[in-house]
Amino acid sequence: MNIAKEFVSPLRQAKGQSVRVTYHKQPEVAQRMVRHLRGLPIRETIGGVGLDAYATIVVECDNQGEATPWTDSPAPQPGDADHYDEFVKRIAQLYEERFGG
Repeated sequence: MNIAKEFVSPLRQAKGQSVRVTYHKQPEVAQRMVRHLRGLPIRETIGGVGLDAYATIVVECDNQGEATPWTDSPAPQPGDADHYDEFVKRIAQLYEERFGG
């Protein structure tokens, strides 16, 4: 997810006109999205309802320069269920359960 306060979308640009920049109320918008994603169901059994695993990755990218990882809040922190490390652990655990060590 993008936490940039300003963003230049290629879909909002018109030929021959100046660059259109959209502005976002950050970090509030990103915080709301992190909360929303944390409400998604994670299934506990094969055949259950929900995602096997997921991670929330936060970047700051205005689409004019480099994208940089955002590690401060509201990005998931180590130990949070939606942190990338936990995602990898969950995938590895599910693989081991299904296919063996």
